[in-house]
Amino acid sequence: MASPFSPSRRKQQAKALSRSALKARNALVLEHLPLADAIASAAARRLFPLVERDDLIQVAREALVRSAPRCRAGEPAAPYLRRCISGALQHHLRDRVRLVRVPRQVHEAGDCPLGHSSLDAQADGEPFLLDQLAAPGDNAIPLMLATACAEVLHGEVETEIVQASRVFHTGAKAMERLLLRPQFDGPVTPGTAYALVDDVTCLGGTLAELADYIQAAGGKVAAVITLVNAGRLKPLKPEPLVTRRLRERFPDAIQHTFGIDPGALTANEASYLSGFRTADGLRNRAAKAAEENDLRLRAKGFQLEAPSTPLNQEGEG
Repeated sequence: MASPFSPSRRKQQAKALSRSALKARNALVLEHLPLADAIASAAARRLFPLVERDDLIQVAREALVRSAPRCRAGEPAAPYLRRCISGALQHHLRDRVRLVRVPRQVHEAGDCPLGHSSLDAQADGEPFLLDQLAAPGDNAIPLMLATACAEVLHGEVETEIVQASRVFHTGAKAMERLLLRPQFDGPVTPGTAYALVDDVTCLGGTLAELADYIQAAGGKVAAVITLVNAGRLKPLKPEPLVTRRLRERFPDAIQHTFGIDPGALTANEASYLSGFRTADGLRNRAAKAAEENDLRLRAKGFQLEAPSTPLNQEGEG
């Protein structure tokens, strides 16, 4: 069985495009943007209400940008790009969407049991569903969990410390999450003990940044409570041996690439970075992830915000 690091399983790093190649790619993308949107829209109509049209358009446009440089000169680009875009949509549907097959008789009778209600739609004079759940940018589940925990622990829900930047972690890969770190704002009462509450944690970076913000302002982190820990490792703090090996293998690469001291990484972050054998390999993957973040967010109509303040406190998170 081949090693995960054997040449046969390594993905070759994409070479940077020259200025002329970049100009040609951009022209090809602009020319075939209507094609990508049409393929995505057709798939959205076919699968409504199981998928959102905007999500499929994002996937299609990303596939177009990735595939355009591989078009061969002198050959029609549209057939090749159509296959690439269709393949990307199929992968997205396979990996991210739960499809339910409804019997043909039910469709023909018009009795399909599936319904679709947009969160930003208003009906019968009722408030928007988004407004009923939470304010824009908020998640109602952590607030409900915090309220329940406050009742059990005889504490108070802190609503003035808020996440001040959007990081768009949904659907992001591990390296993309490491690069997009949240920022927080709001008054911290020095000497007060805080329990951090979240619905789902993967790498634990958001909780680590919040803990750093609170402790830097003089607060104390007494506990971390989550509904689901989706990370491979359940403890949030890495083993000292793992941190020491990261320092030896990457003397300054982690600090320079992510603005984080290795001792401030979470257990799952440290475990992920331990999979890189060299500092150059880590930097190359981070550079590729930065490009993927830019493509993903631009397809959504957003631009990356300024980098967040780095975590520097040893052992936090």
